[in-house]
Amino acid sequence: MIQELDQLKRLIVEFDSDSLQRVAQLENSLLEAIAADDLAEHLTIKEFRKSLESEIRVIDIILTTKYSSDLTDRQRDHLLDKKELYNHFFELFSGQRRAKAEKAIKDTLNNAQSI
Repeated sequence: MIQELDQLKRLIVEFDSDSLQRVAQLENSLLEAIAADDLAEHLTIKEFRKSLESEIRVIDIILTTKYSSDLTDRQRDHLLDKKELYNHFFELFSGQRRAKAEKAIKDTLNNAQSI
């Protein structure tokens, strides 16, 4: 993937500053994703992800069972907010960010090569 990024940098040199900024953003996204993947291998992060996954399942159960009708709107909103936050942290260490960053680099490279 680094080769594709370097190739993209060479192609973009001829373009405007917005294009250069976009390539820098793609590079930062890739580097952050690689760092997150490295962190995901640590035992503490693995345990944290397991805990989040469990909490998300519990929230889903509460929201999809008869208990849901016992909740006030505020309680339901609170659960949905927690689920959204937990999903966000869960996805930070899921490897999906790296795949998205790599796809964005490939797509941008393909677009730049076709110009």
